[in-house]
Amino acid sequence: MKKHMRNSGKQELKGIAIARFLLLTCCLPAFLITHSASGQILKGKWVDEADARIEKLRKVPLRAIVMDKAGKPVAAEVQIKMTRHAFPFGVTFDPVRLGAIDLKNEVWRGVSAVSFDSMTAWPAIESKTPQKAFNQIDRMVDLFRLSDLQVGWGGVVSADVGRWPQTVTALKGEPLRNALDHHIKTIAGRYGARVGQFDIYTDVLDNDAVGDRLGTAMVRRMFTQTKTIAPHATLCVRFRDCLRGTRMQLMARRVAAMRQSFIPLDAVCLEMQLAGQVSNAALTRSLSWIDHLGVPVIITSLEVGGPSPAAAAMNLEAVLLTLYSNPNIAGIWFKAFNADAVDDPNAALIDGDGQATKPGQLFDRLVYSQWRTDETVTADALGNLRATVYAGHYDLTAKLPDGTSSSAHVLLDKPQPDRIIILQPLAISASTKPE
Repeated sequence: MKKHMRNSGKQELKGIAIARFLLLTCCLPAFLITHSASGQILKGKWVDEADARIEKLRKVPLRAIVMDKAGKPVAAEVQIKMTRHAFPFGVTFDPVRLGAIDLKNEVWRGVSAVSFDSMTAWPAIESKTPQKAFNQIDRMVDLFRLSDLQVGWGGVVSADVGRWPQTVTALKGEPLRNALDHHIKTIAGRYGARVGQFDIYTDVLDNDAVGDRLGTAMVRRMFTQTKTIAPHATLCVRFRDCLRGTRMQLMARRVAAMRQSFIPLDAVCLEMQLAGQVSNAALTRSLSWIDHLGVPVIITSLEVGGPSPAAAAMNLEAVLLTLYSNPNIAGIWFKAFNADAVDDPNAALIDGDGQATKPGQLFDRLVYSQWRTDETVTADALGNLRATVYAGHYDLTAKLPDGTSSSAHVLLDKPQPDRIIILQPLAISASTKPE
């Protein structure tokens, strides 16, 4: 009897221990997120290595000289404050949500790029009066550019005929060529100087409507015409569902074939949706084909889910660390932020009340806090200041010993060792001061 009681007691204690272990295991992701407000969730050698690569890849030199009104170099404290990343941390924007956007919100403040796929798709433009559609797009482009946000157009022409305007789907030969020429010239001519990225040909791999009807020469013509009108814009070809199995290999071959056909594409856009459990090792293997493409890769329509918001946040950190530390990745664009606009509600960065979810909080900690330069540096007696900062838009403010100050808003993007920024107060004479 006593032996039976001892065994029962041991089993009960064992059961309690197992229950506690399972409870701890289930709650661990949430615990890590809740108690890591100022740091990363994930730890390990690969995280440290990714952080080191990010420091090396994503930072640029800053050199400035502080002068007084007379042009004499002086020692002074200079505040270096990033306002936007140069790297595109973007999101596809739904114009219906315009009134709900707060660029100081803890999710939106990390965003540096937006696109308008739902507004700029060819069928969307043709479904209304084109002039009315362009007027609405004009307002959106100008609004976001004033906030130092990069603007992406989204898809220009789909390789899937089912995504063409109904007035175009039946066209062949010269009428189709004329319709494509007109569309390309209109978009590039009106927005080439204001939009930084055009996904010229989308839904490629499973479809090639332009190539099938008019040949590869017409695909090349679409890219060449846009590049001539908008030489500084990034022109992309965009693929769906190409991160698993043989599809990645097929995509790589398709890109190689396009380059061999002298199609002047600048980058490849890969749509990415991930769920379950995301590991750095598996994702790195999937992306290994990127190294062989020979062109930069932009991740678009990104959605990172999971079995819970806490798990989705851990998955998102693994994805962002892996992508941002890869030298071939030239941009990361989310499909959407809000729960009603993503396929997996746990992938949402903003909840129904407009507040940041756990993935949203993680995004803010990485992009706005950890991968951001906001510091005060002292220029030496000769006014010299040197620093290494994350590439981006900056407000520089120098406070001089005589109480005056000087400020400048600058873009520090690619390394420019010979560039020197002069911080000098304006010498306004009494005769020019406003009365």
